[in-house]
Amino acid sequence: ALLALRGLDPPGLQQIVGSNAELGGVISLTESGEFTLGDGRIAFGDLEEDDHIELSGVDLSVRLPGTSGAAEFEVTAVMNGKDFSASGAIRDVPALAGNEAVPVSLRIAAGGNRIGLEGDARFAPFTARGRLNAEIVDMAALLALSGRETPALLQIVGSDASLSGDLTLSESGEFGLNDGKLRLGQNVVTGDVALRLEERPVLSARLAGGTLDFSPLVLAASVVAQARSVQDEPDTGWPRKPIDASALQSIDARVSLSVGSLDLGTIKFGNIRTTTTLDAGRAVTKISELSGFGGSISGDFVINSRGGLSARANLLGRNIDLRSLLTELADYDRLSGRGALEIRLLAIGDSMHDLMNSLSGTAALSFGKGEYRGLDLVAALRDLDLGSLGEGRATGFDSLDASFAVNDGVANNDDLIVRAPQLFVSGMGRIGIGSRTIDYRASASLLDENSEVDRSVPLVISGGWDDPKIELDVAEFMRQDLLRKASEIEDQAKEAAERKIEEELGSEIEGLDQVEEVLKEQLKDRVQDSILNLLGGGN
Repeated sequence: ALLALRGLDPPGLQQIVGSNAELGGVISLTESGEFTLGDGRIAFGDLEEDDHIELSGVDLSVRLPGTSGAAEFEVTAVMNGKDFSASGAIRDVPALAGNEAVPVSLRIAAGGNRIGLEGDARFAPFTARGRLNAEIVDMAALLALSGRETPALLQIVGSDASLSGDLTLSESGEFGLNDGKLRLGQNVVTGDVALRLEERPVLSARLAGGTLDFSPLVLAASVVAQARSVQDEPDTGWPRKPIDASALQSIDARVSLSVGSLDLGTIKFGNIRTTTTLDAGRAVTKISELSGFGGSISGDFVINSRGGLSARANLLGRNIDLRSLLTELADYDRLSGRGALEIRLLAIGDSMHDLMNSLSGTAALSFGKGEYRGLDLVAALRDLDLGSLGEGRATGFDSLDASFAVNDGVANNDDLIVRAPQLFVSGMGRIGIGSRTIDYRASASLLDENSEVDRSVPLVISGGWDDPKIELDVAEFMRQDLLRKASEIEDQAKEAAERKIEEELGSEIEGLDQVEEVLKEQLKDRVQDSILNLLGGGN
């Protein structure tokens, strides 16, 4: 209100500092025009809440305009227990008061970090533009100024960053960073960013990068997550800790990203082109191009925090490395191969455990040459011995095809087909994605050199993902063996009957189905002979 009386209303100022402020300390004004505040206290924001901003131990010096018309200030203070300093200048105060754009500068230092701005500004309406340069060597110090704790992963990998670009503040209250350059360690991202300070801020950005390597950051995050898992959740299974997705509600955004390659440690992506739209807590990422898991991925991914957390994935993968994919997404590394994968899944829940146990949708895969580690199925069928299990054992295949219907975290399949030169496998069963278990039945057939079935053995695969049990289905094996023996007895009986009939008929037959035909021919011949004898025409 005080600024408005003077015709000054910097856009976005009230969103930043609030409408209340307090000032205290020892104030003096010298004859030379220098204003000082010693041992001062400055507070602004919602003073009745804990999240207001408060400076203590303030030593402020303001040199008011002299004949040059320039004003300068210097300040040191303590904010949330951390020291910082700042200095700045307005090169022509009279011109600024006359609503002209005048040169301004600002310098901020905290914990070895340096932030500088050189440009110009005017008051009515309040606009500014200038060149921003920031060197960050201690992110923890900056976070401490705002009262936030340093994330554990930053404590492990440290912080080394810089930011530069042309900063603008328009009459409408929109902040912009054009020709921006952000460096995080050795990673560099360039682009343009705009931010409007509304009830829910609106961010738009076009970002591009070359080779980005975040593997140390991902490794640190993994170490932190594992430590917390051991401490908070010693049991196995998906984490039950609630996922805080409230940040999605704090801002709206539209961000396009183009990156040459991205290294996340165990996962490496290349040629990334995505667009993410965040609207009232719902983030939609459209993947135009993404090279990953040895192949390419396209589709879209949705994370929705409106009324609870949910996630939806509609993805199509081509030439995908199955082992890499399953290891990263399901912590399962026994199956390998390359091929196509289609996923249409929805998950709802406030923890990873809830999300995985609520999965619903469909999935299909079609893969070429690969292997299943932990079992030599050809040897097991040949020797009728499931001792061909364990490390170092594997079953190779030429193709693997299957489709899944997923409901309540359980993937049901009834059309698994695996083909190999000496092997044919069909199967059906359930894979508990939420429970990390498998209950599957398969029929494995050993093929001879003519690709004919030499022997079939029914198998049961059950237990946890990490160490599933593969056993002979004894009941099914006995049933099939009884059917095989009954068929052999039936064939032997048919063969004996055919030999006996041939002896009685004095003629060879090709199966029992031909007996009636042979009898008809013999009866016809005998009738003809009898008629000829009656007519006297016989021999």
